[in-house]
Amino acid sequence: LYWLYKPGLVSTMASKRVATTAVNWAEFSARMPEGQREFFRAFKTRSDQFLAAVQSKPAELPAINWETYRRTLGAGLVDDFQKQYDTLKKAVPYPKDGNNLMSKVESEEQASLQAVKVAITATQKSMERSRYVLERIELLPPQDEMDMAPDVHAAYFPDEAVDAKNPTTFWPHTPSLGKAGPHWWPEEKK
Repeated sequence: LYWLYKPGLVSTMASKRVATTAVNWAEFSARMPEGQREFFRAFKTRSDQFLAAVQSKPAELPAINWETYRRTLGAGLVDDFQKQYDTLKKAVPYPKDGNNLMSKVESEEQASLQAVKVAITATQKSMERSRYVLERIELLPPQDEMDMAPDVHAAYFPDEAVDAKNPTTFWPHTPSLGKAGPHWWPEEKK
């Protein structure tokens, strides 16, 4: 699913405010089957609602207006609260990746990208083989002109032709259906 996400965006998003979505919606939509379009639209709408809810909030906490509280509650009490609040802000640091999970996730992402590349290469090789077979099938004569002679198959599919020196046998592997030998069927007694 490497095409679904924009690589590298997730790690930069973790430290900043979510400004854009990490999902490549255009590519996702292009790959969506026709029967799933309504589910996709509902999913994208829900995702956009979540993104809008996050963006509607301020990026930073609003500053506390201590002067307003000093006028109504008294300076000594508010000064004590302000001192405790500032101490608390310093005592509770921004969460750190203590278990180094982000680097593990990034390494897994790189490994999965490599696996996807290998799968893409294998699929492309399979597609090339399928194209080759289709080209060969298109070269075949019409069905009414074909016969069961082995040379017809060998002419159009030489890589699958039967080896005349080492012929294979057909089930039930009797001498009348193929070359008999000690590795296929015991010699028939006369």
